[in-house]
Amino acid sequence: MLQLFIASVFLFSCSDFYRPGQLEKIDVLLIELEEIQDLCDRSELDTIPLIISEVERLEYTIKQNYLDDTLSLAFAKKLDSYQSIRKNLTPLNGIGPALIKTINIERVAIKNLREDVLYCTGDRAMFEYNISFEAESVNDLRQLAQQCISIKESNVETFNNLHDDLRLYSLKLENQNKER
Repeated sequence: MLQLFIASVFLFSCSDFYRPGQLEKIDVLLIELEEIQDLCDRSELDTIPLIISEVERLEYTIKQNYLDDTLSLAFAKKLDSYQSIRKNLTPLNGIGPALIKTINIERVAIKNLREDVLYCTGDRAMFEYNISFEAESVNDLRQLAQQCISIKESNVETFNNLHDDLRLYSLKLENQNKER
């Protein structure tokens, strides 16, 4: 009986042996989540709807005021590139707040896991699996954020390169139509 008691104490203390390493892994995940959120905040993903709205407004103005039958090739290329901004950014519309919400949900899950590990509640045998699962989730969030930011940045660059020229052109078209 005493041997059974000693064996059970030994088994429980062995699982406690892994606790500091597990807590360290969890703390790293929490730091990574903060970095992802900071990356999202700095990239201003919440400005995507404003860009889409401006592109749509300018497209509408040009369509309403362009009366010629043909477009020059250079202008058609500019307009096509400009319209692709809306097409590329529309799937990302609203992604900023959704991504932050998902980060917050993940943060709560990781903090709960940390509490479980710290106080040895729950199934100890599943701690490593749960840590790996959360690590994959954080990695997926990082990849999604980086992909969204990359798409946004390339389209914002196109927007910045073309918007002023097309805006001036649309104003010119409006003025010509007022004179007619």
